[in-house]
Amino acid sequence: MSLYWDGLVASDGVQALINGTGHPAVIGDSITYYMTPHWTGLGPCNGPYANLGFPGAMLEDMCDYAVPMLAKVKPSAAIILIGINNALDAQNSRPNPFINGLGVIIPALRVWTNKIALATILPMEKGIPGIADAASIQPFVINLNGIIRQAATVEGVCLLETNAAFAGPDGFALPGNTVDSVHPSAAGFAALKPLYDGFLS
Repeated sequence: MSLYWDGLVASDGVQALINGTGHPAVIGDSITYYMTPHWTGLGPCNGPYANLGFPGAMLEDMCDYAVPMLAKVKPSAAIILIGINNALDAQNSRPNPFINGLGVIIPALRVWTNKIALATILPMEKGIPGIADAASIQPFVINLNGIIRQAATVEGVCLLETNAAFAGPDGFALPGNTVDSVHPSAAGFAALKPLYDGFLS
């Protein structure tokens, strides 16, 4: 099904669905932002969804970026996949800002829906010159994913193990799953979509 967007808002790069409200929302950083060219719809009926992807965002940025959009989108469900920028920026990979970000976005979503999923941060792909060295970032990804898993339990929301779906036996992204060591390729997005569709079923 086609999606109808109001285009890019220059101040924050948000893409907001304008074909009505009450659709699922995907919330995150540039990984989420780039889902739309690959996924024309989500869920069992491949229906419309709102893409609230903000390139460069960290989890704690969601109170400024995604939260104000929720009243417009009125999501019927939400999936949050964010955190790679926290891992890439070691100074911001401390637990507190990340935990605080979860403490903002989850209650804000509960105003509109109780169907909420936290997705684990995707692993980087080794051997691709690009954004950063995968091996040096992996400990931060592992640490933050531990926080995400704990938060899902404490908050009583669904956990999507997107990291495991994306990774090979060594814990890094399967070869070919990214275009630049971080952002998914067509194959990478194809590996993630069943988890999103399954949650929305």
